Amino acid sequence: MEKFLAVSLKKQVLLKAKEYSDPQRPLYSGQTFSLHKIISLSGDSAASIFQLSGGKKSIRFWYWIRTGKNKKNPLTDKWEPQGAWFGFFPTDGHILGMMQFAEIKNAVEKHNFEFNFNEKEKK
Repeated sequence: MEKFLAVSLKKQVLLKAKEYSDPQRPLYSGQTFSLHKIISLSGDSAASIFQLSGGKKSIRFWYWIRTGKNKKNPLTDKWEPQGAWFGFFPTDGHILGMMQFAEIKNAVEKHNFEFNFNEKEKK
């Protein structure tokens, strides 16, 4: 994972922990969330593990959605990706569905690969 994405992810994870710990929020569980660990799963996805004040842990899946071309940050003079981190607490159903999705996506990728070449290049 690129450093910019890792840093922006950590900021988003910490904001989410603060939000879920807010007793004024709807559906407040009565517990505080603190960041235990972030695990990079790919260049644009990750898992965050929260430690809950009641002793349990909770895991949130995060994914980066690119929203435009990279832009140069005038403060750092570095090019930065444009986009945002989104996340949710996946259920077992989400995970099972994504496992099946991975198989289907692989089949579609295999099917589509040959379309990258003209007739001469296919041979």
